[in-house]
Amino acid sequence: MGLCGGRQLRGLYMVGVDGLEASGMVEFDEALRPVHVIPLARVNQAHSIAPFRDGYLLNSSGDDSLGYVTPDSAEGARQEIFWRAGNGSHDFHINSVCVVGSHVLITMFGPREDGGWFDSHSGSVRDVTAGREICNGLIHPHTLFQMDGRLCVLESFTGSVLELTGGTPCELFRVPGYARGAAVDGAYLYIATSKTRMRSKHTGAVRRRIKIRSTCAIHRIHIASGEMQTWDLRYEGREIYDLLVF
Repeated sequence: MGLCGGRQLRGLYMVGVDGLEASGMVEFDEALRPVHVIPLARVNQAHSIAPFRDGYLLNSSGDDSLGYVTPDSAEGARQEIFWRAGNGSHDFHINSVCVVGSHVLITMFGPREDGGWFDSHSGSVRDVTAGREICNGLIHPHTLFQMDGRLCVLESFTGSVLELTGGTPCELFRVPGYARGAAVDGAYLYIATSKTRMRSKHTGAVRRRIKIRSTCAIHRIHIASGEMQTWDLRYEGREIYDLLVF
């Protein structure tokens, strides 16, 4: 569900969910072998992860909060709630976190519509440190990231890469499909897309009206020219949640 590089670690950290019940944090070495697992008892449906101070922030999407984990503390992995929206229910779907300087930023879908998230169109980006909204009116925002010093976010439903400098979303690029997961590597931006869900993950209901067609793929965009190359992964997987240059 989420990836990030470790500090004095041998490799990287990943957070994920076993079904919709248990969340965990896994450390990998340089050969991408799992070497340590931390059960996340205070995280409900872990979604993404970012280094912060001496530990890691991670989305607890199932209760609209941000968890904070210190894996190498003296008493083991210390876990606490860093920030929470609303009453702790799954009303806003907080799904990504990004640290910019001393500020912690998140994305959320906004209130569910018609009992699910598919038709939600009031997503937003918030600076939880400053207690303010950066922008709203987004359709399924995921994956906050920085590119050449600019704050960007994926508007998943439209496949748009939006720059948020100044608080007004400005489209930089667009990929074909449901975009979730981004990574910058020098002159290139990598964006992942996932197969369209025909059944709601939240309710289990079959979706009768599919407004977007998408397949599992990775798209490489040359930032200066906008030229795009696509690797179709439909036979290797269905959904990608995060990308990391490693």
